[in-house]
Amino acid sequence: MTLAIMNYETATIKIIALSDEVVNKYGNDFDKYVYDVLGYKQSSVSYMVSEKITLIRN
Repeated sequence: MTLAIMNYETATIKIIALSDEVVNKYGNDFDKYVYDVLGYKQSSVSYMVSEKITLIRN
């Protein structure tokens, strides 16, 4: 699984490969992982978890 975090404050997107341990522990509630464990503010980021995230460059 892959986690993409778009940070509006820093204008960055972070792509994180999630370990099986993280997926098993937070798979039903990634909000806890993103906001509590990683420490992002809810008002500052949006995130997406997916099997595959594709980067498209033009």
